[in-house]
Amino acid sequence: MLTIRSILFSIYFTIITFCIAFALPFVAFDFFVFKSRKTADKLGKVWSLAVLTGLKYICQINYKIKGLNNIPKNTPFIIASKHQSILETIIIYKTFREPVFILKKELLFLPLYGWALAMTNQISINRKETRKAFKKITETAKYYFEKNSQTMIIFPQGTRTPIHSTTEKYPYKAGVIGLAKSLECPILPTAINTGLFWGKRQFIKNPGTVIIEFLKPITTKELRKKNKKQLIQQLELEIENKSNELIK
Repeated sequence: MLTIRSILFSIYFTIITFCIAFALPFVAFDFFVFKSRKTADKLGKVWSLAVLTGLKYICQINYKIKGLNNIPKNTPFIIASKHQSILETIIIYKTFREPVFILKKELLFLPLYGWALAMTNQISINRKETRKAFKKITETAKYYFEKNSQTMIIFPQGTRTPIHSTTEKYPYKAGVIGLAKSLECPILPTAINTGLFWGKRQFIKNPGTVIIEFLKPITTKELRKKNKKQLIQQLELEIENKSNELIK
């Protein structure tokens, strides 16, 4: 039954993703003529809702967001999240107004999906050029923060990780700390269990409840008092401990 549900969802997912093609001319018109990303963001929200609806009714996968009271108020902030699946990106994207993801530039070359993604509020980087990437991220992030107080999302391990994987194999990178210090903004650690249901390169979609949990933020005061090594160790410990609890 799981296989049948997964096949049906794959067909559904392909259809709704291809439907983006019909809206791309409107997105491109808004982007190139009016220099606006509003239409692209609305399209992304519709797509995210459609995917989550399909997961709910076809695969019996629901989701729950915890720790909403930990979200910093009246200030831009960075979400530093564990990354196990496309699922957390979809849920986080749907939850926040015009969120800004830092992503590898290769994603922008994907037909339809990547083209639409390129016209949303994202920062694409070449992961091989670390210094240039950090400079681009910092400059663009300042623009988004100052203009619209938009939320930024970073995956400190830089890639999707299998459940039960170690931080020795997928280490946390200190770039998120450097960025938060430069922007003088809090970091919101985020734990997940998405890998249980739709893991890396996993075709079968397992039923259950996805949990996205926002933990206690690392404040700007902590960023000023502690060094990068202390902060990345703190971030890693908090995210890993809670994520491991969620996947038990």
